[in-house]
Amino acid sequence: MPMNKTILSSVVGSHLHGLNTEASDLDVVDIQVEPTISTFGIHHLAKRKTSQRFDESTNTDISLVEVIHFCYEASKGNHKFLEALWSDSILKSTSEGEWLISIREAFLSKRLEHSFSGIVTSMLDRYEKTGQEKCLINAIYYNDLFQHVWTTGNFFLNVSNDMNFRAKVERYKKNEYLEINQIHEFAQGSVSCLPEQPNTTVIQNTVDKIRMKNLPFHVYMGILLSPTKE
Repeated sequence: MPMNKTILSSVVGSHLHGLNTEASDLDVVDIQVEPTISTFGIHHLAKRKTSQRFDESTNTDISLVEVIHFCYEASKGNHKFLEALWSDSILKSTSEGEWLISIREAFLSKRLEHSFSGIVTSMLDRYEKTGQEKCLINAIYYNDLFQHVWTTGNFFLNVSNDMNFRAKVERYKKNEYLEINQIHEFAQGSVSCLPEQPNTTVIQNTVDKIRMKNLPFHVYMGILLSPTKE
């Protein structure tokens, strides 16, 4: 059986956010495409979920995801998958990976309000239960990222040089920073550049193009060279 092919491998998480420490894992999203011939039948349905692999030699946590599942989750607002399309640290990219990057705005929509509200609430709950500062830092980061992408349409936000970010963390510990976890209030009180829904037509057309590219070579060339009917 032919193996899956990596079309885009991007650094995400704390290293992308500018929040990594010496103890931080390197988080990577690895988008793969299985050979198109393998998608016929029912056996491929079990392969659509994300799997994890940890490389101890490089301290790298890799999320492996097939392109159709990636597109589905990214269009619903999966922050890690969306970060992969805006990452400034690309480890590998093929022509198919560049196609995904070129349509990255098609994945964005006001659905992010719901997904980010869940992320921030979950992180704050974990912080209150465990006291782990990492959870608080992530909650504040994703609160800031939501406001950034809601108003600019840009999913990239590095806070490594943002002196105000650390101040927010300390203020929250003193119960002085109350603006966090007001995702819905911010969305209702500000103008967004995002559409109501993701552009699924553009996304589907790109997936079709990727599937076509990954047909056996003789089939792919036969389709390209076949005369078109008027």
